[in-house]
Amino acid sequence: MSLTFVNHNGDPITDSRMAAMRAQGMELERQRRLAAKADAVSVHKGWRVSGIKPYILQEAAQQCKELAIKAGWLEVQLQEIKKLVS
Repeated sequence: MSLTFVNHNGDPITDSRMAAMRAQGMELERQRRLAAKADAVSVHKGWRVSGIKPYILQEAAQQCKELAIKAGWLEVQLQEIKKLVS
């Protein structure tokens, strides 16, 4: 017992046509993956860089400090908390 594939008109699809369709699908998938790939800047040795960009938190903290001073706060300090990874 063997499987035979047909198109939407009921015409049989040959093995060579099936292989061509499979190759076309694989090529489309390869192109889709290349298009979805991250830019070269955010990828390094197979590791993808993600998360918060450097210094964006410091800039946000500085803006909050300036807003607090404008709002009339008497004392405002920025303090960085670092986690030690061992």
